[in-house]
Parts: sequence; C-alpha cells; structure tokens
Amino acid sequence: MYTVVIVDDEPWALQGLAEIIDWNNEGFSIIGQFTDPDEAFEFLCKKEPDVVFTDIRMPGLSGLDLIEMSRVKGLNCEFVLISSYEDFEAAQKGIRLHVWEYILKPYNAEDIHSVTKILSLHLEKRMISSVWNGTIAQKKSCVRRDRFKTS
Repeated sequence: MYTVVIVDDEPWALQGLAEIIDWNNEGFSIIGQFTDPDEAFEFLCKKEPDVVFTDIRMPGLSGLDLIEMSRVKGLNCEFVLISSYEDFEAAQKGIRLHVWEYILKPYNAEDIHSVTKILSLHLEKRMISSVWNGTIAQKKSCVRRDRFKTS
C-alpha cells in the first residue's frame, strides 16, 4: 500500500479529500493530515510518504515552498498540487519542481480517482526500477570485489 499525506490550511478541505474516495481500495493509506505546512514538512522528513497532496496557498509556507524544501532535502515524494485558483505562475513553478499533478478545486471523486490510478502505476514502476537498479548495483559490487580477490 502506498502512503499519502494531505496538507491544506482548511480543516474542511483535509476532511473532504480524505473522505472523497476509498483510499484503501485505491491502494493508498493516508498516514498524515496537516493544516500547518511546517508540521507537515517535519513529518515528511521523518516518514517520507509516497505521495503528498498539498494546497498551494497557505499562510506561512505555501505548498510550493513545501515542495521546494522537500526536493532540497532529497525526499522522493510525488506531489499533487491542489488549488482554488487558476494560477499560471504556480503551475509553472510546479512543473519546474516536478509535481505529479495540478488539481483545481472544486474537484470530485473521479478527479482524485484518475490521479491515484496513474500514480499507482507510476509508483509501481518506480519501485520495480529501484529494485532492479539495486540488484544491478549489487551485482556490480560483487563483480568488483571478485576482481580483487587473491588466491
């Protein structure tokens, strides 16, 4: 099961997103919900979830700030931006930060389902690739060690 964190300064928005679909049925588990992006960042650093759904405009840190800080920290989360505003500059910055998706409020269950379906496939491929690359790296490491063995 893939892990999800939701960040939005509006408690009703957090609850709405958490309840709009059956996350477990989609293969996801919500492990954190935050109205404070600073608290969310601390949690992301500790838990490194697979996916973060974040509002863009929040007091203090914006969702874009949260993403940028996470990228600088080297976190490997996928981010989905959620906004009530059609903000071209925010969308553009999101693209530069490699966000997975940009969803406009009000959204519906189908919007979220579509995102989770594609994200699930992407995360599965990422996991397979990671395992495959780890296996290759391990084999290369063994080959190098074998080269230096003396009889």
